[in-house]
Amino acid sequence: MLVMRTAQLEALRASAQQRFEERLMAHLGRIFPRPCAVLGEAGLRHLCRDGIARARTYGLRSERDLCKYLSLMLVFGHNFDREQPWAAEILQLGSAPGRRMERLYATAQERAGEGQGTDVA
Repeated sequence: MLVMRTAQLEALRASAQQRFEERLMAHLGRIFPRPCAVLGEAGLRHLCRDGIARARTYGLRSERDLCKYLSLMLVFGHNFDREQPWAAEILQLGSAPGRRMERLYATAQERAGEGQGTDVA
């Protein structure tokens, strides 16, 4: 029988997280080249880590939802979830996380002209 120790599981989890961050940074760099260039690699990594942590507080877990959340941070600003009333309202709904993200992203597309850009805090 295969036995995995806690330290081994944690190492696997950390490795998967790092690979996801790398894919996310590459994707965001392709879609949002200008703001990502302004942030630089260290700033973008900070944005990704902070954004992932914050998105998880709203129950968002899937890579797709996390990617969309980070995209919204780049378009509407680092604290869009706190500063945009429409975003805060949607994120606090009692619906399933995936549904909230769908609604948030659709509403954001309607409001794209209101974007503030990246302001890494």
